[in-house]
Amino acid sequence: ENQVQLQNMLSSKYVTHFFNEVSKWQNLLSTCDQVISSWLEVQRKWMYLESIFIGSEDIRSQLPEEARRFENVDKSFKMLLSEMMSNLNVVHATSKPKLYDKLDELLKQLVLCEKALNDYLETKRLAYPRFYFVSSADLLDILSNGNIPERVSKHLTKLYDSIAKLIFKPGTK
Repeated sequence: ENQVQLQNMLSSKYVTHFFNEVSKWQNLLSTCDQVISSWLEVQRKWMYLESIFIGSEDIRSQLPEEARRFENVDKSFKMLLSEMMSNLNVVHATSKPKLYDKLDELLKQLVLCEKALNDYLETKRLAYPRFYFVSSADLLDILSNGNIPERVSKHLTKLYDSIAKLIFKPGTK
């Protein structure tokens, strides 16, 4: 809304005296908008991948390079978060030099992690085609809890028709 107001001011014939200040504010708000949009995209991907790469030992062992890549992104993103908390003025916080470039690089690294994860899930789906019937989140849950049948059983209705539940005998495999 403020950007639209600034744009309207710039189109006015009376802006000449305030032109530099209006232009400065337009650049500041534009930068702020770009950084916030990029930040939200990074945050969305980071939140999705954090539980997978930090919380799942199976995925970490299957994709060690991407796990290390995500750890680096995780450290960098948390450092950026703490820097943002030190300056609560959004215009000043988003105007830091190279912030947009840092966020762009983090996003590229997160996209690489996400692509490697999707490729890994695709290999599992190719090995067992019924995995195409479940979402990626469910497949990750199945793969990370593969040794605990009780936890995997909630996904059986998505994989097989006519199965409501399984009864496991305690102490058996």
